[in-house]
Order: sequence, then C-alpha cells, then structure tokens
Amino acid sequence: MSVTDVVLGILAGPMVAAGLAKLFSPAEKLQWPIRHPILRAPHGPKLVGVAELTVAAIANLASEKWAAVAVAVAYASLAVVAFWLRGQKCACFGAARLAAVGRTHVSLNAVGAVVATMVAVAGGAGPSSVAARLGVTAGAAVVTFGLILLLDRRRETAETAMRPCDERIYGVRMYGADDCPACQALKELIAKMDPIRHRTIEMVTVAMREKLPAEVEGLGIPCAVGLDAEGKVVCAPAEGIGAVKRLIESVTISATAVASDG
Repeated sequence: MSVTDVVLGILAGPMVAAGLAKLFSPAEKLQWPIRHPILRAPHGPKLVGVAELTVAAIANLASEKWAAVAVAVAYASLAVVAFWLRGQKCACFGAARLAAVGRTHVSLNAVGAVVATMVAVAGGAGPSSVAARLGVTAGAAVVTFGLILLLDRRRETAETAMRPCDERIYGVRMYGADDCPACQALKELIAKMDPIRHRTIEMVTVAMREKLPAEVEGLGIPCAVGLDAEGKVVCAPAEGIGAVKRLIESVTISATAVASDG
C-alpha cells in the first residue's frame, strides 16, 4: 500500500458517503438550493450523487495520476459550488440537518482539491494497490457517515431543546420556492388544514439565489417565522417541513376570524 493509495482512499470516502446519501434520500426531504433546469430537484440530487460515486470509482480503479486528477477536479468544483451557495442549505449529505454552507465547506473542499493536485503532480510513492484504496475508501466513508450522523443528532437535540415560545402567534410568514420539493410537500399539508388557519399564513416565494431576510438568515427552505397580532416577528424561526407545520398549528385563531368565516 502506498501513501498515494491512502490519500486517494481518504478523499474518495466522503464522495461515497455524499453520493449514497443523495441517492437514497427522498427528494421531498432534501433542502436542495440548485434551481438550474437540469440540476434542480427532484432529479438534480440524484445526478450529483451519481457523479460523486463515479468520481469515487475512478479514484479507486484508475491509475494513480488520473485518479488524483479526477478527485482534484471534483473537489475544486465542489469548492466553487460551496462558495456560490454559501448561506444556504445544500443537502450535501442527503436529509441530514447540517449547518448552512459556509467557509468551512469551501475550505475543506479546497484543501481536498489541493491535496489531490499535489498527488497528481508528485506521482506514486510506492507500489499501488486497488484493494488497499478500496479498503481505505470504505473506512473513510464509514467515518464520514458516523460524523454526519453525530452532527445531525446534535442539531436535532438542539432544536428539540429550544425554549418554547411564550408569545401568542397570530400568523406565520413562510419562505419557500416554487421548485423546492420540500416546499411543495409542505404546501400540500397546509392545503388540508382548516381554511381559517390557512388564511393566517403569508407565503413568500424566494427567487433563485435570493438572500433570505435577517429573520431567517442562514436557514434552509421551507422556513417560517411566527407573527404577533401586530404582524411583528416573535420567537425563534422554524425550519423544515415538520417544524413549520407545528408553527402553523400553534397559531391562535381569534374569535373574530371564526365569526367572519361563519
């Protein structure tokens, strides 16, 4: 086993984890921000997942030089995309509840690209072994899955432990996009609600790459904020299908609204 085999295996592992997560996560659960006609949900995540798995296969089966070149190009591309999507949720590892794309995502992908480039330029350091590369890749993928699961659980715990809102909520301002599968799934749930509750929702459609306002900055869509009787934002914002649905269900329906509906 050469040092190059180890490096290529380590770099290929996250590609395997990310690719499999995208392929096996239901589209409606993904907060996918890319809205290009070809790469938008629900097909976009699957296509990107296949591309990542293809790069991982090349990293394991091709000669050291070409394997390193493929990995370098892949990580450089991911660094550029991460920079472009900073501040948004990317569904990089499927439905895992991770932080919005930031400098850490950009930096890690850039480091991966630099390391792979150095391997491509320097060449192999010892006898190469495809079996060794495959073993390291499998190990790196398992470690990546473990870290993502840990981060997802920690975020879930933090959301669950969030202090309950003591304010009465009389309305909800919801942010979504027309080509967001999760947003469409949430709208279908809302459509089944009582018409009176439905009228307490203010829908805000987010355009491609549009920056979200400060009240929900850094969140993925769908997200929402609660409003008091005067239309001012109260309490912590909600993110995701379940959280937004619970926020809507917590809205206080006034007697006036019931009377006017009757």
